[in-house]
Amino acid sequence: MKEKNVLSYSLFCFMLVLTFGCDKDEDCRPEKDKQIIVHLAGESFDGDTYRAAYWRNGSRTFLQPPGGDGLATSLKVKDGDVYIAGIDFTSNPYKAVLWKNSTVNRIIDGSVNNYDVRIEFSGVDLYSACSQWDGDEIAYYKNNTKAGTIEGQLNALCVVGNDVYISGNYRNPLDENSPVYPMFWKNGVGTTLFPAQMDVSATATDIFVNGNDVYVCGFIDHKNPSKADEAFLWKNGTLTILPSAGNAKAIKISLHGNDVFIAGYSSETIGGPSHATYWKNGSPVVLDNSTKNSTLSDLAISEKGKIYAAGNLGDAFNATVWIDGVVDGIMNGSPIGAIYCIALEEY
Repeated sequence: MKEKNVLSYSLFCFMLVLTFGCDKDEDCRPEKDKQIIVHLAGESFDGDTYRAAYWRNGSRTFLQPPGGDGLATSLKVKDGDVYIAGIDFTSNPYKAVLWKNSTVNRIIDGSVNNYDVRIEFSGVDLYSACSQWDGDEIAYYKNNTKAGTIEGQLNALCVVGNDVYISGNYRNPLDENSPVYPMFWKNGVGTTLFPAQMDVSATATDIFVNGNDVYVCGFIDHKNPSKADEAFLWKNGTLTILPSAGNAKAIKISLHGNDVFIAGYSSETIGGPSHATYWKNGSPVVLDNSTKNSTLSDLAISEKGKIYAAGNLGDAFNATVWIDGVVDGIMNGSPIGAIYCIALEEY
């Protein structure tokens, strides 16, 4: 009798949930996992030359016609459209090009030699920045209008509202022996991350701004061969050296919630092979520890926290994607090349 009462009570509770748990206009079915499109950009070998290339879930599209020579260096997805910026080395001077959905949208700059280019959206406005001449000048643009120039070398672009942040490095262009030191610029006004030193060369490879916090990553290249090159994170004036037994470089920053991810590479010894690595809140995660070189160029984190890391595996250009630390087969169709940027589209 007691068991029957318990069963009846359980059934009663279940019916209550069915009756009152959802409003009539609500869908109470379990939430389905979103589909994820993996967008990648870089360069790929066509059997003759390396051309700027784009991959959608591993399916490759060359952005340049046969005979082209170039690379894609920046990738953004907005409202279902894929924007890619890169350099065309077949032109004279080298052009900074914008592709929209794999078709040339416009020439960002073709007046002088361009060596690198980055793009970033802020609202409906598309910002871009280019390294020009011999890499000693940075020009940046809002939509089609030049907004300013900076003396220095470009590595990354970040835009928050109307504020334009650029990271890179600076060296006195009149003295080739002068030290190279890392900097970022906000609307053209520079901040030196740490003082220049004659025995090191340093660069700021990426910048990310979140509220009042400014994150910059990069690396310190020691001229003394007995000292390991160091990867660093700079946040609001505080410098942190990221742990590595040997040489290390930090390339890209991603934030997910309160976690800070930095993609790059590390090594076990000075002069030893590089290992594709990311640091999560300062702790290294090595994705490949083989005897061949591997690197990470970029990473992206899905809404549910899956980590997509993009880079190169092995001594040759073998474009590779890792998902939660495991090599994914997405690049099996066209692995010969290099990935420089990744973006996720979830729907």
